[in-house]
Amino acid sequence: MNSNKDVFGDHYKMIESFALRMLESDEPIEPGEGVFIGQAAGKVLTLTAVDWKEALEFYPDVTLGTEEDRNDEVHNEDTYVLMIYRNSHEEENKIYTPVQDFNQFLNQNPMYMFSTSETKRMSALAIERIPYMIKAFENKDNNIIVKIGLITDKEHWNSEDNPEREHIWFELKDIKDGSIVAQLTQEPYYVSGIKEGDIGTYPFSEITDWMVFTKECRITPDDAYLLK
Repeated sequence: MNSNKDVFGDHYKMIESFALRMLESDEPIEPGEGVFIGQAAGKVLTLTAVDWKEALEFYPDVTLGTEEDRNDEVHNEDTYVLMIYRNSHEEENKIYTPVQDFNQFLNQNPMYMFSTSETKRMSALAIERIPYMIKAFENKDNNIIVKIGLITDKEHWNSEDNPEREHIWFELKDIKDGSIVAQLTQEPYYVSGIKEGDIGTYPFSEITDWMVFTKECRITPDDAYLLK
């Protein structure tokens, strides 16, 4: 609802993260229930599902997704719009706001949360399909970023023997001997001793995701077949 070319990528990630939480939750996530999915600039991002008819009241000037677009049984039932709770008080009192209120923070290193099971799935797929990424790297017109799982500082671990990882995007610079040479594209939240712009070497085993940006489109491990 009312997205634009500057923020649609982050709005997509919000929907994706919320959908994954719905799929993995032991209990159904009910409308109005707050779901923490990430943060940016120190601000917590908590989403909730609102019936589309009620949500439209917050978007009086929207041109897509209106009642005219939903005048059949396929599109007007069991349909919700994601909105945000800006703080715990609003969450307790079910006072939600359009996600556009969070747009101001989206250029300040947003981080989206994925469950352990989804992270493992993404990592396994990314590593399995690394040959596609390597082949894409041969074309210097392509730009490639790679997500690496870095061990966080110890104070952020849940237990002494259970290290936590922060998954951060790097720009791919080189590939050699089962490793990548890559430059950090963002400031870490929970990893000290490394900063944006630093270049390091990381084994394939620490990769949790990658993206290839061609002149035509963006390709991930999920649709790597497009690189053939």
